[in-house]
Amino acid sequence: MTFATLIAPHQHLLVLASLLALSALGVVGEERGWYRKFSGVMVTLIAAVILALAGVLPSGADDVPVYSLIGGTLMPLAVPLLLLNASLRRMLRECGRLLGAFLLAAAGVILGVFLSAWLFDLGPIEADTGGLFTATWIGGFVNFIATAEILGVTNQPVFLSAIAADGILNTAQLALIFALPAWSWFASKFAASPTGELPAGSAAPEKPRAWNLEDATLALAVSAAIVGVAALVSPWLQARFGFRFRINLIVVTILVLALANLFPAWCARLHASAFPLGVLFLYLFIAYIGVGIDVQQLLAAGPGVFVFGCVTLAVHLVVLFGVGRLFGLTLQELCLASNAAIGGPTAAAPMAVSFRMPYAVTPAILIGLFGYSTGTFLGLAMAGLLK
Repeated sequence: MTFATLIAPHQHLLVLASLLALSALGVVGEERGWYRKFSGVMVTLIAAVILALAGVLPSGADDVPVYSLIGGTLMPLAVPLLLLNASLRRMLRECGRLLGAFLLAAAGVILGVFLSAWLFDLGPIEADTGGLFTATWIGGFVNFIATAEILGVTNQPVFLSAIAADGILNTAQLALIFALPAWSWFASKFAASPTGELPAGSAAPEKPRAWNLEDATLALAVSAAIVGVAALVSPWLQARFGFRFRINLIVVTILVLALANLFPAWCARLHASAFPLGVLFLYLFIAYIGVGIDVQQLLAAGPGVFVFGCVTLAVHLVVLFGVGRLFGLTLQELCLASNAAIGGPTAAAPMAVSFRMPYAVTPAILIGLFGYSTGTFLGLAMAGLLK
């Protein structure tokens, strides 16, 4: 049964204005530090749920053209916009020891998911939960969204439960790894870290290119072309190879990675203008997801998913710091790798600055982008293995 809402499904501009306002609530608040321990994504999501429950916005189950535009067009566009700077050759060339630390961090996540799946029986949502945590904690939120779309769970309680767990545990992990270098007993167990001056052979961090309309327009055009080509070839590939899941975003990811590695300098030039657009489209998608959440099903699924995530993150940290210490990696390098994996490149760069490691800013961003490049594939592989 469909109930009338304050804003009707056919009032396209009012629906779009509401979703943009919800996105702005998350983006602006996070940029200005309004929410402290909560991420902007969580604020946007919860606010969208509240507006839908209060009858202000139409439900995701209603026929709303704006929702179709966001889910079917803007969300796929976000993937190439966020991955245009993912040059694998540059990562291998410049990341050095940090890449090894990141691989340890990723291995810790994978082992943590396997252990959580062995310890806890989440029933039919277990494989999806493991896949989502693998995708987001090796890659980032773009991988989380892409994996959820491919698995077809964006309208399922496991999706919002995993987002909530991800937001809470990300905050706890970030606080911990910022604090660990200040714990003298723990820090003394690791190799000393150089600070301040650039080590021999290290490049100074690059000055980012400013956002501009020309680059933003080109990035949108390239992203739209990639998504369009993927939409043409995906149905043929689906039928030819008999995939049981939607492969559209997999094809999009492969195409943008190919472009970023064939023309790395040109794509890197577009990145500063493309990335904010991709983030905006993801926030709009989160607002769209929020209005379609079934709260009762969410409350039933939430605790199990949260505990699953706690164990996964704990194993990640034990593996990273335990094995990393044996390989002679510094505590700061391991903390940067953990932050690049769990929090993504935008979180890792400020940490490098706070650790007085200016030479590590660019490598920290690059290993985070490496996670973006691989997170979706690893998340899907994990979901397949757990099934």
